Amino acid sequence: MAPGVPGVTEQNNTDISPQGVHDLQAALQSEGYDPGRADGVMDENTRAAIRDFQRDNNLVVTGSLDAKTASLLGVT
Repeated sequence: MAPGVPGVTEQNNTDISPQGVHDLQAALQSEGYDPGRADGVMDENTRAAIRDFQRDNNLVVTGSLDAKTASLLGVT
């Protein structure tokens, strides 16, 4: 399967810190998505929540935090 296909597990290839992941998880929760525990770990639950958010907002579904996804979630 090609990257960007829902269900594809990807590595956290961004330089996001554990605090950044925690902030991302909190933002996803506040938008009604379930990233699992807000523990600062970019795991499959967090990536699945990102994919759901991206799909619902007509973004390219990658499961990674890209600039457009971060902007819509209000995280840096």
